[in-house]
This record gives sequence, C-alpha cells and structure tokens, in this order.
Amino acid sequence: MGGSGFRQDDSPKLKPDGDYSVRYNRNGYIQIGLIACAWSVSMTAERTAESFLPLKPRIFLMLLVLVQEGPRHGYGLKEEVLRRTDGRLNLGPGTLYRTIQSMLQDGLTAEVAKSPDAKVGDERRRNYQITALGRQVVAAEARRLQQLLEVARDEHLIS
Repeated sequence: MGGSGFRQDDSPKLKPDGDYSVRYNRNGYIQIGLIACAWSVSMTAERTAESFLPLKPRIFLMLLVLVQEGPRHGYGLKEEVLRRTDGRLNLGPGTLYRTIQSMLQDGLTAEVAKSPDAKVGDERRRNYQITALGRQVVAAEARRLQQLLEVARDEHLIS
C-alpha cells in the first residue's frame, strides 16, 4: 500500500497534459521526460450505483429530498431532513456542507443555476439537484434497505 493512503484500485490516475516520452533507465526504472507538462489527478472512474452502498443516513435522506422536492439550497435540505426525521437528525453546518461537497464530488448532485425569480438576498445561496447517478444510488439504497426489512419481517422482529 505504501504511504499513499489509497488502495491499489483507488489510486489516482495521472494524466499528462503535454508532450512526454517514456524510457527505461539502466536500472530498469521508468523515466518520463516531460516538456511543458501539467499533471491532473482524476479520481472519478465510472462507478456503479451499488459501489456507493451502504449510504450514510444523512446522504440517503438528502438525496430523497432532492428526488421528491426538486432543487434545494443547503439550509433548505437541512430543514427538510429535520422535518422528515421528526427532529432526530439535525445536521450542523459543518456536516451539512461537507456532505453536500462530497455528493458534488461523487457526481450524486450538481449545482444548478439561480432561478430568475429568486428573492433579493438569495444571491449567495447555491441550489443543488440530484443527478441521474444520484437517482440510481438512492434507488439502490432503498432496495438494499427493503431487503433488510424483509429479513427482519421473516424473523418476526417487525410486522
């Protein structure tokens, strides 16, 4: 694993943006010669919906809100999750915005343009909507939870 902190399958893919040459030196090591090259790191390989599972409850609930209610700003997501959980899940600002950032980076949500009828004072608010991948992920998580409930029913733990 080394000191990188990545599993082998999660390692960043380096993409050269410029001219380069590859050759082996006399010790068998690869030498890469670069001419005006910038490197970019890509961590977004194609992922299946199931690869995101299991979802943290806050992510599941926030995605459900976006599916059912449409685009929302961060505070609107927080308030709707709070309402739907009868106050049991109160997302603090740090957790809320880290979760939003994570969902954006994973491609589960996307930022949407401001609506033309936005109220004065709403200029700073960012609105988010669920993506096609986000819909697939929340549906996969719902199916996973349904299977768990069926097991609990079969064991007469719930009716």
